[in-house]
Amino acid sequence: MAEMSTAIEPRAHARSRLGKLTPLLNPIVLRLARFIPVYVVLEHRGRRSGRIYRSPLAGVRTANGFVIPIAFGEGSHWVRNVIQAGGGKLEWRGRRFEIAEPEVISWDEGKGALTALERRLAPVFGVSRFVRVKAEPAPRSPA
Repeated sequence: MAEMSTAIEPRAHARSRLGKLTPLLNPIVLRLARFIPVYVVLEHRGRRSGRIYRSPLAGVRTANGFVIPIAFGEGSHWVRNVIQAGGGKLEWRGRRFEIAEPEVISWDEGKGALTALERRLAPVFGVSRFVRVKAEPAPRSPA
């Protein structure tokens, strides 16, 4: 009888470790995100609580919006919140954007927005789908 392997697949292991570190890393990454062009800070409203969340995520600017890799699956709260709300706000490189028309797209549709290095690294973190959003600069609030 064949013996079942209990070893964790390397990709799943990397995702598992990253998932455990996320609560510790998020506050740090939120502060640094404006200086690191790979990161966007997605502001989204909780579906049930109505609370505003700020999630630091990898993101790529495109001609009319952003492509955001889904590292922990489509069941991630930020994905579900943005899809249900039909948009939200996003900060990238210190600039704020209103985002709309979120849609989950396949690897083949989204990989074109990534650099060669990002295309190689994304599968390590379990990225096989993306959220694509349209973005407009947010109106400046009066100071």
